[in-house]
Parts: sequence; structure tokens; C-alpha cells
Amino acid sequence: MKTKKTAGTSTEIFFEKSCCPPSLYVESHARQELVTDAGIIGYRGPDQRGSTYFHHMTASQVRSLLGEDVWQSYFKFCVMRNPYDKVVSMFWMQTPEAERERLAVARFEDVRDRFSDYVRNAHLLPLDRSVYMIDEKVAVDFFIRFEHLREDLQVVCDRLDIRQPVEGLGRYKTDCRLRPEHFGLYYNEESTAIVRQHFAWEIEQFRYGI
Repeated sequence: MKTKKTAGTSTEIFFEKSCCPPSLYVESHARQELVTDAGIIGYRGPDQRGSTYFHHMTASQVRSLLGEDVWQSYFKFCVMRNPYDKVVSMFWMQTPEAERERLAVARFEDVRDRFSDYVRNAHLLPLDRSVYMIDEKVAVDFFIRFEHLREDLQVVCDRLDIRQPVEGLGRYKTDCRLRPEHFGLYYNEESTAIVRQHFAWEIEQFRYGI
């Protein structure tokens, strides 16, 4: 199950090789939907209209397509990331390129002010609990933690008997954040409270902080 701003594309591509005949597989950042006897690879791109399977589908959507028996028989997992870090990452990705370039050399106080304005718009936050929950209950069997990405990827590989070195994990969408400052420095009292409110379950469950 693909969550937002959690190395989801890199993780998805890492496992795609196990869901496709070798003769048909070509690694690509964007790709079309591919359904074969070997498995399902969803569409990955800006417009999923016309695709049955696509990135960031909700758990209930996938369960409905696969059917209850198949859904229950699968080992389901996703990547979880500290929400405070995740929101900063989404902020940089959603900021227009010209503005990103300006902020890259601006005073950090200006960056923090711009970030505070961004966080006030709840519809922009990378909220994707529906990807790993159904009816407010966890619907996956394992959470790969972004902060321990390769170690937890190895857990999944061992569980599924996938003999693929985790050192081969690619890096995608890593060039948006143009500042070196720690994500915790972006927050003031108001923005901290907003993120804590919207990601309360994730913060409590995984003991995340700034």
C-alpha cells in the first residue's frame, strides 16, 4: 500500500520485479498499469483515470477489487514516516519551482513563515490513513519505518522469501527539499499543534516527535 512522501515510489519499484515477468519489466519512475499472471503493477503518474490499479489507492479500494479472500491471504505492508518530517517534505514538493528556488537562498525565518502558511491548509497535508486503515482499523500486517527503511525492507523480503538485496533500493523524488535544516526547525507552536492534531494516531502509535 503506497503512502505519500515515504520513499513510496522507491519501495514500489523495488518490489515490482517480483510482480512481473522479467521479459516485460522495465524500471521507470512513471509507468502504465500492468496486470499479468505474475502479479499486478499499478499505474504511476499524474492522471490515473482509466486505470483500475494505481498508486496511493486506499485499502478499501484494493480489497474491493481483489475480493475478501485474496485480501485476507495477502501479506500487506506500507511505509510509515514521522509526520513532522513528512509534512516538510510535502511542503517542498508542492511549492512551485520558482518559489522553491527563492526559498533555497532566503533567510530561514522566511522559509518557516511560508511553511506555517502552508500547514494551515489542511487539504494540502499528506493525509493517507485510508491507505493503511479500513473503518479506522489498521488493515496492513507490517509498517516499514522510513527511518529504518532498509532494515524493515529486509524484514518484508525475508517474510515473502524475496531474494533481492535491499542495497539496490533506488532513490526517487529526493531533489525537492533545497535546504539542509532539520525538519524540527520548521515548526512553531501553531504548526506543531496542527500536525499533531491531524496525525495524532501516527504520532502516538510510533512515538514520533520533533
